[in-house]
Amino acid sequence: MKKTANYIKASILSLFLALLALSSSGQTVTLQPDQSSLVPGQIVHFPITVTAVFEQIQYYLNYDPDALTPVSGSAFIEYRHPDFFTPTINQNYAPNIIYLNMFTLGAANVSLSGEVLLTLEFIYNGGNSTIRLRHAPDPAPTSKMFDEWGDQIANVTYTDANISGPFGTVYSAAAGGNWNSA
Repeated sequence: MKKTANYIKASILSLFLALLALSSSGQTVTLQPDQSSLVPGQIVHFPITVTAVFEQIQYYLNYDPDALTPVSGSAFIEYRHPDFFTPTINQNYAPNIIYLNMFTLGAANVSLSGEVLLTLEFIYNGGNSTIRLRHAPDPAPTSKMFDEWGDQIANVTYTDANISGPFGTVYSAAAGGNWNSA
């Protein structure tokens, strides 16, 4: 009887450690796809796909304001995964950084496997650039994911998206209009 109880305890501990290792590795966040041959003034969609088990995200999105202008207001988020509240967004966090904070509806972990969490919309102004989620070794602030206990999830791999096309008309939501580049 004692051997059986010890075996069960050891099995449960092994299962717990395996699940812990699985949940702390293999987490990926991808801005996709790379896009080329864009036309100035074109609306560009950036899906953020996630493979992870998590309850909250805090993403800091770096972009080049000469190449991209966020679509203003709620139109910036074209799609949101149905298991999450509408994100808190600060498009003016810094001159080239947007802050996104998002929680699950049930305040519990959700498991996504290559699913789209959000799709963001920008106006393409022209030129070549990268849009990326800030992460180590970038200076603070950096993107983070948390589990349902509020613990930060480690070992998250972030993948950036690249854009390219000709230079052309520059649009600026901040200036309230657009103008032709020189």
